[in-house]
Amino acid sequence: MRRLITRIMSMMVENYITFPLVYFASAIIKRNMPKIGIVVPLSRGLYLLAMSHGPKFFVHKKAWSFALEIFANNVYERFFKVEKGDYVFDIGAHVGVFTIKAAKAVASNGLVVAVEPDPKALALLRLNVEINRLDNVIIVNKAIFSREGRATLYIWPDSGGSNLNMRKTSNYVEVET
Repeated sequence: MRRLITRIMSMMVENYITFPLVYFASAIIKRNMPKIGIVVPLSRGLYLLAMSHGPKFFVHKKAWSFALEIFANNVYERFFKVEKGDYVFDIGAHVGVFTIKAAKAVASNGLVVAVEPDPKALALLRLNVEINRLDNVIIVNKAIFSREGRATLYIWPDSGGSNLNMRKTSNYVEVET
């Protein structure tokens, strides 16, 4: 069964589409997962993280533990609390783990604006918002920078992390700011 679920999820990520089988597969996963959640390795360095209370995420292989920190250990709640009706700006939203947590917290009368310049992370952000059926999220494909225009976004290999100042990698893209 796990192999079937992995193949279904891999096909979805590969084609960046969703279809009814994702909800079937996630229901099977959810029924058998522990309280915190499970991590399912997929192809191409991706993982599916399914939380016991509902949210699901596709994350890069080096980022799944960070996603668990946000949900299981509530690391951001030490600094601020997101409440129903709030407006939240997730700058550098990556694949949307905090975006999704915030969107569920602000509920239908709040709003989350997720800003992400990296094209690969952006594709997963859009997919994650879609599979969690969130309609209170606005996704902005730009980088936040000191000036408008274009900038070079340097991307860490295999993690999905990126920034405008790091020049220690040959992996980069030009993005709008």
